Order: sequence, then structure tokens, then C-alpha cells
Amino acid sequence: MPVTSIDTTSLGVRSVTARSPWIVLRSSESVRERIPAPVLAAADELQWEPDRPPRAEAAGAWLLWQAGERWLQGRAMQIRGAFRVPARRYFLPLHFPYGPEWELIGLEPRWYSAAEGGQKREDAVEARIRLGASPAATPPPDTGEPWQRLSAALRQETAQPGAGVGALARLAQFPGLHYLLHSLCLRNLAVALLRGQAWGQAETLLQQAKQAYPDYRELEYLHARLLIGTGRGGAAVGSLKQATQTAAGEERLFVGSGGEGGYRAHCLLALLAESTGRQEVTIHHFLSGVRAVPAHPPAVAGLLRQRMPRAMWPAAAQELTRLGRREPEYQDAIFQFLLLHRDFAGAGAALRLWPMPGEREEALRARLEALAPLYRSTRAPLAGERAGVALRGPFAMYASTARINRYLAAALEADPELEVALEPTLPAEEQEAAISHPGGWAAGLRRLPRRLDLTIHHGWPPDFTRPGAGKLALILPWEFGAAPRAWARDQKRVDELWVPSRFVRDVLVRAGVAEERIQVIPNGVDLELYAPEGERLRPPGTRGVTFLFVGGAIQRKGLDVLLRAWRLAFGPADDVSLVIKDLGANSFYRHLSLRPDIDAAARDPGAAPLIYLGEEWPEAELPRLFRGCDVLALPYRGEGFGMPLAEAMACAKPVIATDAGPAPEFCPRDAGWFVAAHEVEVPRHLQPPEPMSGTMTWFEPSAEGLAEALRAAAASGEERRRRGATGLQAARAGLGWPSVTAQYRARIAALIQRAPEEAVA
Repeated sequence: MPVTSIDTTSLGVRSVTARSPWIVLRSSESVRERIPAPVLAAADELQWEPDRPPRAEAAGAWLLWQAGERWLQGRAMQIRGAFRVPARRYFLPLHFPYGPEWELIGLEPRWYSAAEGGQKREDAVEARIRLGASPAATPPPDTGEPWQRLSAALRQETAQPGAGVGALARLAQFPGLHYLLHSLCLRNLAVALLRGQAWGQAETLLQQAKQAYPDYRELEYLHARLLIGTGRGGAAVGSLKQATQTAAGEERLFVGSGGEGGYRAHCLLALLAESTGRQEVTIHHFLSGVRAVPAHPPAVAGLLRQRMPRAMWPAAAQELTRLGRREPEYQDAIFQFLLLHRDFAGAGAALRLWPMPGEREEALRARLEALAPLYRSTRAPLAGERAGVALRGPFAMYASTARINRYLAAALEADPELEVALEPTLPAEEQEAAISHPGGWAAGLRRLPRRLDLTIHHGWPPDFTRPGAGKLALILPWEFGAAPRAWARDQKRVDELWVPSRFVRDVLVRAGVAEERIQVIPNGVDLELYAPEGERLRPPGTRGVTFLFVGGAIQRKGLDVLLRAWRLAFGPADDVSLVIKDLGANSFYRHLSLRPDIDAAARDPGAAPLIYLGEEWPEAELPRLFRGCDVLALPYRGEGFGMPLAEAMACAKPVIATDAGPAPEFCPRDAGWFVAAHEVEVPRHLQPPEPMSGTMTWFEPSAEGLAEALRAAAASGEERRRRGATGLQAARAGLGWPSVTAQYRARIAALIQRAPEEAVA
């Protein structure tokens, strides 16, 4: 068979061999079926003569295969392609199991190509092919070569950890040792020290080895594992990033644990990101190991642990479908993953693309055909059958939208008549385990209900797409005086719109949305978390009366108005201070941030002190800040509800709010101070490009009126306490999550029982 070598970069022909050599496979394996398929496919002849030394001259090429070995990586075409070069002895990486997390690596000659015309045979390394050592394999005969000493030391070490360390250390000092074997000796010594948790010795050795071989990325990977093992996971990120970089220019060949291109380091980066809840980073790094050939099992397992956000699903589904075709052992797990994410079309495509035995295909197809119709049409529930509800939106994020979704999810989970699935639309920013309030919210992330009666969407942008079965409800916050025209057009696709205030309802009605489609359900407050009792946080640098702003540092929240009013109300000698707790500074409000204005105000010698808090906090930390400060100021221009106002009230803190929009609906007049405002057009550069139902407006609070409210709030501690008590009473009367989620559950029950209407596609 002729062999043509193609350069994969230029797609040009590198070389053409008229006839590939006759390849003889010599094996000590007594059962043909135990020899890996790529090895059998590459060989032209099989001989059962493992003890005789190979004589490449008797054939075009020889392969050696030991009984009990494992094929880890490589393809038959790579074997045949290598043998187009005559007079070579090929060394292959041989991986020795070394406990559950480690492996040692040697280099042993396994391929021999025949010499032509008395050529002298030269040595080469084929790192694309990897073998797993057999514990029962006969060691190669000792001819005094260094690779044999390395193999003997590794067999000694794997049989009894610690027994081969001395031999490895002596070999590393052998004069004239080839750099490939020397670097492997150092690598294996480091692994032995790491496995034995001899951290200090391992760190010293790795530093020396990195100096000797700065382009050996395996050493950076091992150093990262050392840092993680010694509790320095943050410091490990630098080493792991170094391990994933490709060296510029010509790069020497090194042999490591596989994935010298970085997938093992990527996997560790994914695990570190997963431990901190950064799901987008987690998925990105796990995908590197999924794409590897063969796939890196920990990376596949890590990706399949994720509840994929809709925004990242297409790319992940494509890679997993390819993996199922390439490596059938993952097919069952991937198929279940596709079903969990309700990608029925993807599951059907997988059945068409994947090679598999007929009985397995029939079993998977039966699962798909039993489930998919339940999500394409609605049937009457059977006796005792629970209604299926899918809640779609962000969950493990810092945004208030995600917080509302978590409390709603917890309430739906507690309803024995519902079977709930949570479908995240955006990557998580927090660990599920780190979100303690409310309990039980995350149970639906990995559940696939047996039917779909209602889909609830709460996220941005609003999704009016009609589900394949059941009703659709949309939770729709909005902050401006006009709405997109498309909402009036798309309203017929939605069975109900749930809005947090009468203000939002009135805007939508003016925009052409039918009032009967709209239900007002306020946002809720965790009255156990946000309460007057508990720890208090008063940031360093605050003075006697401390005002608090909580929200995005953007114009819509009125922060620039607050900064102007602060300068008007107080001077540097006044016993007051302002704390700004910025939310979304590094994510959804990043491009709109007024941080430069905040910094300028903080440096102003003519103003009272200002403290900026920009880092993201878990929700459990915010109540401490509310309790530690004295007054919440939120002079918003546009709000659909105003969660910080309700949270401050629940902590018995008076509020300063805009006297327009939603705040007067739930905040009593004597629970704080209201600032007069008038309606104005939103600046053009902040308006969306889509057509609106009318002039897009928000409210402009009076800076002078706000300054007056700030001074009034600072004047009397007794008045602050009285107004705070009034707000607390109002919050407890109607803003607790049990009261709010009861309204959601009532609407859910009514929708599920309502006869289906003809929807607009």
C-alpha cells in the first residue's frame, strides 16, 4: 500500500512512499481479541514469538506487544506512517500505574523498521502513541542501555513505592544521559515525592528541573499539583497557564503524562474554577480534555457534572456528540446528558451518527421516543401524576434576577404537586453549595420531569419563544416609561406576564399589552436573612451617621445624583459618611459603571467621606452591611421594583427613595424620605436600538431635594429609628418570600388548570 504524508498546516504533500513495509506483529498475548484493534489493523502478519529478539531485516518492520498492556493513545495510520522511514528503532512512552492519581513514565523500544543497504539504525521517539504497562510483563533483557535502567527502576517503584527512588536518583546523575531520559528521571522522581507528600523535597527538585528544562511543560503541571496539594491553589493558576502555553519557535520534544499540549493542566484549571463557582471558565477548560484523542476521562466527567447554561450548550453538545462517535464507551452518559438538557433533536442525531450495537441503539431510542413526545404536546395528567414545571433563567449568580429565581425554585420544590426542572440560561458565578439561602433551591438543576405543563422564564433578554408543550409565563421586570414594540406583538405567545409592580404593569398596558395577561407579583425578601437582629458590618473609615447605597454604580440607579447631593448636603467636617456597595461591577453593569465619578468624589477634599465596596459578595454578607449602616439611599431614575429598599426595610432601616415609579407602592410614606422627581427622556446613547412604544423615559430626582432628605435623615437618630420600625412592619406584612411565592404558586395552579389557547408561533 502506498503511503502519502500530508502537512496538516499547509495541506501539501511532504513525502510519498511507493510501498509501505510488510509489518510483523510479535506478541506474548495468547488471545488475539486482547490485542488492541489499532495494533492489529497496522500489522500484516501476527507471530507468537515474544522471546526471540526482533530481526527487522527479515521483514519490512516489527511491532512488539506484551500481554496485559493497554493501548492508551494512537491510531493505526500513525503506526504505518512512522514505518515509512527505514532503519529506525522507535521508543514509545510506557505508562506505569502508580496509585489512583499518579503514573510513572518510561521509554521502551517497541517498533523496528528494516535497514536498507547496510544503513545504521537510529533511535526515534513516537510520543503520539502511548501504552499502559502490564504489571505481569517480563522486563526487557538487560543490555546495559539507560532506558532499561529507567524501566527497571519504574517497575521497582510501582511494585513498592519508595523502593525505586534511589535507582532513579542515581540514573539522573548518569553522565551523558540523553535529555529525554534525564528529564523523565526528574519527572518521575518528582511524582514519587509528590505521591509520598514530601512537599519540600518535591518543590526543591521541581525548581531545579524547571531551570534545567524551562520548556518542559509537564514540570509546570506537576508544580501546580504541588501547590494545590499544599493549599496554595490560587498560586497554582500561574503554573497551569504556563503549562498550557505553546512555546514560540522550535520546541524540543519532551515526554510527559500525555496532553503535553495542555489538557491535563486545563483540567486542573477547570477544577480550580469549579471550586469557586466560575462555570464559564470551568466549561472552557474541561472542553480541552473532551477534545483530546483519546478524551481525558476526568475532563469528560467534569463536563458531565455541569448543568449547562443555554448560552454555552451548542458548543458543548457538538463536542460531546463527536466524542460519542469517536469513543463509544461514553455514549450512555452523553445520551443521558442530552436528555437532561432536553436536546431531543441532538439525541436523535447522535443515534444516527454513533456506531453502536443494535440492542444498545434500540434501548436508547426507546428512552428518547418515550420522553420526547411529552415535551411536544400536552395531555391530561394521569391520576397522581405531578405537573411538570420548568423554570428558566440565571440561578447561581450575584444578580437580583438569580436571587428571585432561587427563592421561587425553593418554593416550587416544596410543592408536592409539582415536578420542577431548573434550566440555567447563563453560566454560574457562585458554587451551589455556597448559596445557603434558601435551602433546597438547586434540586431541580439535574431533574428531567416526566411531562411539561408550564415553562416560566425569568432572565434577560425576555424570551417569548413558545415551548413545545404546556403554558408559558414570563416574569418581566422593566424600568422605563415605554416598552419595546415587539412585546405587544409577541404577547400572544405568552399565557401570562408576571411583573413586580403596578408601575411596570401600567407601562406595558400603555405599550399595547393586554391588561388581562398581566399579573402583579412583588419581589420578596428573606425575612430570616434580612432582619434587625444579627451581626453588623460597618466598614473602616465610616463616621457617626452612615448612609448606604446598594446597586449598580450606573446612571439608572441615580448614583450620579447621589454624588452631587452628597456634596451639597455635607462637608468634610460633618459627622457622616457614605458607603457605596456596587453590584455587578465586574459583570452586567461593567460597561456603564460610574466608577471614575466615585473615585473623584472620594478624593474631593470638600466632601464628607465616601467608601467604595466593589467586590462581589455572597448574599449572606449583605444583611450585615444593611444592619451596620443607618440609612439606605436609592434615588433611582428607573426601577421595576427596587430590591435594596425592601431589604433595608426588613432590617429596620429607613430609606431615601425617588417619589415616582414603584417605591411608593410598597414603601410607606413614613418609612423614609421621598425625593421629588419629574419624567424626562432617557439619553439617546442609553436607549436600545429597537423601536419603542413611545418616548423612552425615566425619572430625574432633584439633587437639591435629595440633599435636603440626606440632612433630615442625619439630623435625628430617634426619627431614623421610628421610620425604620414602620418599614420593618410593612416588609413583614407583605414582602416575605412565603407571601410572595404563595402568589406565584396560585398563578401556576391557575395556568396549569386553564384550558389551552391557540398560541401565535
